[in-house]
Amino acid sequence: MVLAESGQWCQAAQHSVLATACPPFEGIGDASWIERVDQLTAAGGTVRCIYHSDILQDPALLASARDFAQAGEVSRVTRDVPTRMILTDGSRALLPVLHSRQSPAATPMLLIDDPKVITGLEESFESLWAHAAPLYEEAGARPRPRR
Repeated sequence: MVLAESGQWCQAAQHSVLATACPPFEGIGDASWIERVDQLTAAGGTVRCIYHSDILQDPALLASARDFAQAGEVSRVTRDVPTRMILTDGSRALLPVLHSRQSPAATPMLLIDDPKVITGLEESFESLWAHAAPLYEEAGARPRPRR
């Protein structure tokens, strides 16, 4: 395990991304991340994200999530998202290292590649996914068809 930057998932992901997003929803409007989702899904990869339900209260955040959906992300929403996470290709995970006095933008990320920990994180994600609602059913709008 080493400290990393959240943008490192862009270079690491080749086939799949499982992500969770919760306040402060850091990076949700980042065009380079949206472009990477588009590249992954256009090449046959999968990207799934579970958003914390607070996203439903912010039209600008919903618009950003819609951009990810247009790039091929499949998303769901629930109140039960405990932390941000990005899991790539079933082999690496990025998790925030939280410190009460840090700003969210400066939060370092922990890069995890231990197979047992990754399996546990995947199981947690799938459990959340099974109980979450499709984002656009909750938001009352469907994303436009993929480009």
